[in-house]
Amino acid sequence: MSFFMSKVLWPFASPANLLILLAIVGLAIQLLGGRRWRRVGLGLSFSVVALLIALMMIPFGYWMQYALESRFPVAALAISPDKLVKIDGIIVLGGAVDTTASAAWGRPTLNGGA
Repeated sequence: MSFFMSKVLWPFASPANLLILLAIVGLAIQLLGGRRWRRVGLGLSFSVVALLIALMMIPFGYWMQYALESRFPVAALAISPDKLVKIDGIIVLGGAVDTTASAAWGRPTLNGGA
């Protein structure tokens, strides 16, 4: 039963869809409400659209990813140069390089396809 409910309710509870639904509710309040409710609907619609634009334009994902990736030092860089272990090679099994993160970190970084 919970699997069925998750498939039915998740499209409405998804954060992006919830914001769009709130914008539609604001538009409906503007069109169907009285004079006082039109201001409330306009404020709701404007706030939701401004939040959606901010979420699209500001790189929140990279900021959250940076906080997680910079928490722990890289093992090879954390060891002093006199204690470095000789590495004969590296085997890359597959995946793709994330060029944006690689440029930011100064070393090759793989994306979720790896």
